[in-house]
Amino acid sequence: PAVTTWYCAYPSQVEFNPDVPNGIVLDEQLCDGLDGDCDGIPDDSFTDLGQGCDNGGVGSCGDFGLRKCDPNDPTTTYCDLSEPPDPDPQAPRQEICNGKDDNCDGIVDNPDPSDPAHVIDDMVHIQQGGLDFWIYRYESSRPDASSLAPGAMEARPCSSPGVLPWSGVTFDQAQAACQAVGKRLCRGDEWQAACQGASGSVYPYGDTYDPNACNGEDLDGIQGGTDDDVLLPTADSTLLSGCVSQDGISDLSGNLREWTNDQRGDTGAPNHTPIYVIRGGGYQTPMPGMSCAFDLSHAVSDVVLPTIGFRCCSDTAP
Repeated sequence: PAVTTWYCAYPSQVEFNPDVPNGIVLDEQLCDGLDGDCDGIPDDSFTDLGQGCDNGGVGSCGDFGLRKCDPNDPTTTYCDLSEPPDPDPQAPRQEICNGKDDNCDGIVDNPDPSDPAHVIDDMVHIQQGGLDFWIYRYESSRPDASSLAPGAMEARPCSSPGVLPWSGVTFDQAQAACQAVGKRLCRGDEWQAACQGASGSVYPYGDTYDPNACNGEDLDGIQGGTDDDVLLPTADSTLLSGCVSQDGISDLSGNLREWTNDQRGDTGAPNHTPIYVIRGGGYQTPMPGMSCAFDLSHAVSDVVLPTIGFRCCSDTAP
């Protein structure tokens, strides 16, 4: 066969091959950001460039990136995972209620109590006057709630400190949220027992009303200036550190009024909508409604108010 004895002096970025008529490769062999085959498109032989890729992990173990030229091997591409967000460096770990798949099993906030990896909700065991039950330590919140925002995820409730609680929920929605994690709304007698403790105190913190202990009408929710009645994060470390029951349960007085499974009649014909007791008072409630025994605050089951929330109870340990 004929042997070519001379070639064009191509620039260094051109991929040279003496076996082809003009000495320029037909398809680029190097992934280097250059147009090695002079067709106007750099690295066009590497069709996966720029495509999404991942590390194969699930949930908080997962990391995502883009296919790029491999700096250690210019004949191939690699999955560049350097850009954020990055996987949780502590994952896999015990699942907590935060809207994430912490244990990397493909299930977010494992809600099924029969699942060995289910979230262990922060609950308090109450054994008092023949009652034996568990109750959320904190007012229910959404999994993605923070100290500044109530969140939007409603797949399940959480018992978490330092976050805005879940408000604006109907009785049925609150009941369904608790049932989603194998729990239920508290009965009236359970709620009161948790609030007043074994000593039967008037308020969760004692027998004498303290206007600054819990988030009621008397508490200035935003320090300075006029009195502000606002919703605060659960167990707010600055303003509500004293609003704790004898058993260590927070915000049973004030902040949000809480649905209980204590029906007091209905609206009558034609709809007969149930009416339930809402306990504990809220951030706009004056002193009389802040006590553990106060049960005169009622609401129809389908009402939606920013002052009403809930917490869950259970017959079994979390």
